[in-house]
Amino acid sequence: MSPPASVLSQSVRRPFRLAHFSDPHVLHTTSRWGLLRTCIRPALTSHKRFLGLLNLVFKRGPHTFNRRLLTHGLADCQALRPSPLQTAYLSTIPTSASGELPPINGVDHIVISGDITNLATRSEFATAADLLERAGLSSGDRLSLIPGNHDIYVPDSLVDRFFHRFFGQYMSSFSIPPRSPTPMLKHEDASTVASRDLGASLTTSVAPAVSGAVPHEEAERQGLLPKGDQKDPTAGTLSGAILSGGALEHQGFPYERPLPEHGVLIVGLSSAVPQRPHYAGGLLGKGQLDRLDAILKRPEYADMFKVVMVHHPPVPRYNNPNREQRDGLLDQEELCRILRLHRVDLTLNGHMHRTYFEPLPDTPTYSDGSPQSWVGEPGSCTFNSNYGPMRARYNIYEIADGRVQRVVSRFFVTPRDAAQEEKFSEHMLDEEVLYEAPNYVCQD
Repeated sequence: MSPPASVLSQSVRRPFRLAHFSDPHVLHTTSRWGLLRTCIRPALTSHKRFLGLLNLVFKRGPHTFNRRLLTHGLADCQALRPSPLQTAYLSTIPTSASGELPPINGVDHIVISGDITNLATRSEFATAADLLERAGLSSGDRLSLIPGNHDIYVPDSLVDRFFHRFFGQYMSSFSIPPRSPTPMLKHEDASTVASRDLGASLTTSVAPAVSGAVPHEEAERQGLLPKGDQKDPTAGTLSGAILSGGALEHQGFPYERPLPEHGVLIVGLSSAVPQRPHYAGGLLGKGQLDRLDAILKRPEYADMFKVVMVHHPPVPRYNNPNREQRDGLLDQEELCRILRLHRVDLTLNGHMHRTYFEPLPDTPTYSDGSPQSWVGEPGSCTFNSNYGPMRARYNIYEIADGRVQRVVSRFFVTPRDAAQEEKFSEHMLDEEVLYEAPNYVCQD
């Protein structure tokens, strides 16, 4: 089976495959007692983190998000066989030159659109960093990611800056320079040492916008920590729930990762801001939106396929307007205006834990009627559920001729007990096609 030659008639590059994971919510333990023992101390410093810990231990349970599913998903996407479109492309390459082509198995790039942790503790970040390293993604050249509201969970997240210190190499278009080994301190593991090395690299040789931790005294002086419960006319709204200093975390965003060999540009945004309990919304802010506008209008990116990542959906996804106000993106309309203005081809989000793929509202169409701009989410890649839209899954976007040609969602048949967990293998993966372009017609 292969697509007609018309799909490849104008291609100058081989088809590009992008894997999209989201909301893994990595926990460092699967034991309720382990969660209480290791998280109670940081939880006592924050009302929101304390409530989140109680929710994890007594309501959701530590098995709600299975980090092994992320491990299996990352392995699966890196071992995928060529798609029909890629097979057709290979058939157009002379045999003598095929040996010079890069490997076509697997995806070309991986993105994770936020909520990598649950309570934004050091142990969760260290576990997630170790998981990515074990998946062969430690260098950062094949993976891009952004924070979600769970990664910037409390004001201390702005002080400790664990997200930047552990994952800085996945948010830049250049490599983090190697550093000499650092001796481990008491109660630290290799992942923690790596995070300190990375924090120092970011501080000394990469960019001040993504520096290491800020001392608590300096944070208080700068107003980065909340000043107690003050009466606020915006109380009860998302804008009133965002705590002081939330915009500081956006100083390193947007970041841009051009992939000129594929003709693709990836831009990462941060909508994650610390908020009061029972709020989970997001805010980009005028400064970040202005920087996004400046990046997208650069002439060197004019002909590239543009991918923008943001954790919160850029379009309304809640049926309840009050829920949208509390848990949605505060500046949706302004973001959508920029996405349409620069004809961003693909906007990827997380947050909802439900899979969808649909046209960006009011987007123009091509001559064949297919939309020019899309927005999509795979759902959580680790959620222990066999309910269709909420199954643990990831999406694969296949791009050729500057357009989305096909979208496939690969989902897990989730193990229900320890016996199934031991037998878990790639054979427990299935897939469904979410979209195929009009000219992507497989023929026998």
